Amino acid sequence: MLNKKDIVIKHYKTIIERRKFDEYDIRGFLMFIRNYHHNQYNYIDEFSDLVAHNIREKGIIFDSLKNAKTYGYEVNSKGRIKGYKGLKIETFKNQIKKILRELGINYTKETIKELVVCIFSITQDSEYMLTIEDGLTGRQGFLYYGKVKCLIDLYYQKLVLLTEECKNSDKLVVFAEVNINCDSKEENFFIMDQGMETVRIGTDLYINYKNRIICKV
Repeated sequence: MLNKKDIVIKHYKTIIERRKFDEYDIRGFLMFIRNYHHNQYNYIDEFSDLVAHNIREKGIIFDSLKNAKTYGYEVNSKGRIKGYKGLKIETFKNQIKKILRELGINYTKETIKELVVCIFSITQDSEYMLTIEDGLTGRQGFLYYGKVKCLIDLYYQKLVLLTEECKNSDKLVVFAEVNINCDSKEENFFIMDQGMETVRIGTDLYINYKNRIICKV
């Protein structure tokens, strides 16, 4: 007899293996993982917690923004911003593979790439701030650190997550990037200042922006 968890896994197994999912399906999948597999994989926790709380006061992205601001975006001897961790894309992909194997879900290289792109799209416009309280009045306020933006590079075929310090476009830092199979060779890259989304047409996943299909993932 199947319990509720088994039924949910069967549903996600079907749409993931058949590549019938888009980012709206993956929102639910991340929440499912959060309920049953929390605190096992740091990157997956980062994004599943983000689905639950779009305004974040902790996590890898929060710490990266906070540390970069604290150290004045100082660059260390390795050419990296001090205290800014970013995301190791291969480690993230491996964590996705592990959780899929645990759930008995088969996958291909294309499946993993599409899952990453969906998660990147979900992350767009997430905000990072710290709630502070006045010790005398008890009033609450916010120390705003920044938000996540998405950049697409059609020529080099990449989707990039950027963090931006509070309303300061001079303080943009690459948090993560993933290769995509753009069929466009336009020498063009731009930050998507409006909402993007992933849409499924047949068996292929596409990036939709400003009501226009930008490219196939």
